[in-house]
Amino acid sequence: QDDRHDAVQLLSTKIDLFRTSNVFEEWKMKIQSLKDCYHLTAEKLEHRPECPHCHFNPREELNREKVSLDELDEDLESILSKWTDTLLTNFNDPVVKESIELLEGKQKQLIQSFIKSQEFTMPISIELINAINIVLKGIHQEKIAVEQLIKVVGDGNPITVQEAKQNFEKLLRALVGNNDESRVRLTVKK
Repeated sequence: QDDRHDAVQLLSTKIDLFRTSNVFEEWKMKIQSLKDCYHLTAEKLEHRPECPHCHFNPREELNREKVSLDELDEDLESILSKWTDTLLTNFNDPVVKESIELLEGKQKQLIQSFIKSQEFTMPISIELINAINIVLKGIHQEKIAVEQLIKVVGDGNPITVQEAKQNFEKLLRALVGNNDESRVRLTVKK
């Protein structure tokens, strides 16, 4: 199995940006249209127009688009290259750059490593795929004032742990709003 095939398969199914593209599906259909038979020889076709083993008939192939393995290999390389370039171009967008900066350590390191090398390390890790999806969707940064945190824990007055938890949950709900929690990053303003 070719690592590039696995990479493009993963990108086409796991990266939202490429899910709607049917380029890889078309490529798979072309490769599936190829037939192989280790018993077929030119001599056998001289006596009978159809292979007795795989039922290949050259006359049926006349109207089909002729595809070679070399062409398919080049096409696969082209798909991976174009998709890599598309991601790298997206990562240059200021909003996406800001999202990259807000990623957690490991995810940030994976994206930065990909940007630096300008190519995928094979096999592509699912952690990198997840990080790509997060930054392409965008990360929303919410800043919390120190005063807000002080109010959460009673503003100098004694409160129970349960009250502090409730206050903190209320603050988080207000900050996150309708945003997906996984796409919100909190920072404390000093």
